[in-house]
Amino acid sequence: MGRGFLAPSDRLIIASVGVGGKGGDDISHFAKSGKADIAFLCDVDDSRAENTVKAYPKAKYYKDWREMFDKESKNFDAVSVSTPD
Repeated sequence: MGRGFLAPSDRLIIASVGVGGKGGDDISHFAKSGKADIAFLCDVDDSRAENTVKAYPKAKYYKDWREMFDKESKNFDAVSVSTPD
């Protein structure tokens, strides 16, 4: 392949658990790398997750990580997990 080409196999499909605050910041860095797609978001607190959900409108949102894993585990390559102190 030519220079500057990024093969689909060189992109990570990311799922994230805990997407408010630090979690939202963490996945923003993955997205800015240009080598990751944020596909699934999960947080128990809708109000904390609101800004991140708006920032990634194509990502599917879950409130329960177990449901996300049951339904989507074959559809992502990596998981970012952020929890409060």
